[in-house]
Amino acid sequence: MSPTAPSLVLCLRFDREAPPRVEAVWRDDTGETLSALSVAAVHGKGSMRRLLIGQPFGDHLLDCELRTP
Repeated sequence: MSPTAPSLVLCLRFDREAPPRVEAVWRDDTGETLSALSVAAVHGKGSMRRLLIGQPFGDHLLDCELRTP
């Protein structure tokens, strides 16, 4: 069994009319889904956005659908 590390993806929001905000958008406290994340990127616009998440030594990406409230 390989050691794992927790992972967390944060979103930084800079709105002109409000102070900056930091929001957790994805987390894996055990590192079992993806361990020690190193990159996350949003792809697409409007309602068809995807969050792609990767790790330094992994051989795949996690593809998540982003939904706006």
